[in-house]
Amino acid sequence: MLTSDVDQVFTRAEIARRLKLSEKTLRNWAAMEPPKGPPFVRVEGGRVRYPAKDYFEWEAAQFTPP
Repeated sequence: MLTSDVDQVFTRAEIARRLKLSEKTLRNWAAMEPPKGPPFVRVEGGRVRYPAKDYFEWEAAQFTPP
């Protein structure tokens, strides 16, 4: 079964590489109240995943001129 782009998810390591940040920074952002950074979901075992659609929307919003 093929996964569509809408269903694609990224790991914390993939997002960290993409943003040129450490995984620790992303963990710290996720622990903030409210959370900072790209939207994420927790999956089985407490793992964090970043849905591609949500990530790309967040990324685009970071570069929108005021």
